[in-house]
Amino acid sequence: MAVVIGVACMFTPLLAISAAGFVAVLSILWGRPRLALVAWLLSVAMIPCWIGLSMFAYVPIQSLVAMMAIAAMTGKGYFERTGFDVYVVLFLVLSLVAVVLAGSNQGIWMEFALQWALSYFVARWLISATGIPFAVNATAIIFSVVGGLAVLELLLLWHPYQGWNMNNLEFATWGEIQQRGGRDRSEWAFGHSIALGGSLALALPFIFKTSYGCIWKTAMLLLMFSGILVSASRSALIAGIFALSLCAIFYVKNVYGRFTLLAMFSGILILTLSVFQEFTRGDTTEEHDSAFYRNEIYQTLPDDFSLFGKSSIVTFSSAGVRVGQFESIDSSFLYIGVNFGWLIVMMLTVPLVLCGYRLIAGRSSIAEVSLLGQIPLLATVALITQYQSLLFFVVGFAVQIAIASKRDRMSASLPRAPAPGVPRQTAAT
Repeated sequence: MAVVIGVACMFTPLLAISAAGFVAVLSILWGRPRLALVAWLLSVAMIPCWIGLSMFAYVPIQSLVAMMAIAAMTGKGYFERTGFDVYVVLFLVLSLVAVVLAGSNQGIWMEFALQWALSYFVARWLISATGIPFAVNATAIIFSVVGGLAVLELLLLWHPYQGWNMNNLEFATWGEIQQRGGRDRSEWAFGHSIALGGSLALALPFIFKTSYGCIWKTAMLLLMFSGILVSASRSALIAGIFALSLCAIFYVKNVYGRFTLLAMFSGILILTLSVFQEFTRGDTTEEHDSAFYRNEIYQTLPDDFSLFGKSSIVTFSSAGVRVGQFESIDSSFLYIGVNFGWLIVMMLTVPLVLCGYRLIAGRSSIAEVSLLGQIPLLATVALITQYQSLLFFVVGFAVQIAIASKRDRMSASLPRAPAPGVPRQTAAT
């Protein structure tokens, strides 16, 4: 470890200090998976994404903690490889090929690697060591606290991260507090109200699987949902309600009941479509403009997707990425589509379809329900700030639960040894 610090000193003092801090934190987390998991969740929930290091690329604090957490578990024998891990690596490889051969954005690919993949493998490594119940409880508790703090932020007009100035592009992009209707919106440490609301909606279903009693679950539910409300994000509110509806389907025991609930929810959605559309437009001029803008990009951009790689309407400049006449793309699917093409979009969509199938079949987990609940949000906002890290952490969480469930089913299918003193039955008996 001294070698790491010594090499860093050859470059800049800041890098040397960062390396020393890395080594110190790594030594604390070494062999302590529960502490490492809590540390990573707190880095997501309590530290803005503009706190980080600019090295070969910008590395936010969440990714730095992820590196330390994974390094602290290396060689501990917790990790069990799966086919979905290969799928994640294949996604990274193909999207990198799109960068090298088809003009896709290298900066976006670095987000895939540093925020998506690292967060996924943090969940895979750490939760296999901490156990699923601990990870569920930790996620629910931390984001319940975030929900309560977001409410205080709105009521007290208190924005504690506004003074955390950093001379980087991330701070310039996300450091300013948003307003709606002349009033500040709650963002907490997430740099954007939608990222806050989306993260709370993502964590919401985990409450139902915690080991706490009904009173504590109700309190956590109220805190998280209140946090979603004060974010003033319509997409996050819809995602939260959708997630709660999916939780109702999740707890139905038979396939017929799950189909019935899905049909009922679909019927309600169709009957109230006009009301829903009016709600998403909002009341203010800003909200109407936002809804109109989203409708326009959905009508325009899919026709410009290439099969693989960057769309011809995407241009790069010192000011950033521009897509035709649009300055921003308020949809994760469209954003990836114009930058990487249909193939990469389909690779991101297939796991969501699989989660939906598993929900109907009665084989899904609460993490898969949480991911399905994000569909309204993914359709209306790009993956931003540390929200994207939390999203792919939940993807890894879902894979880890699936591994544990498969292991339990295999154990249950094995013949049990007879109790002492009980004669073994034979086929003749």
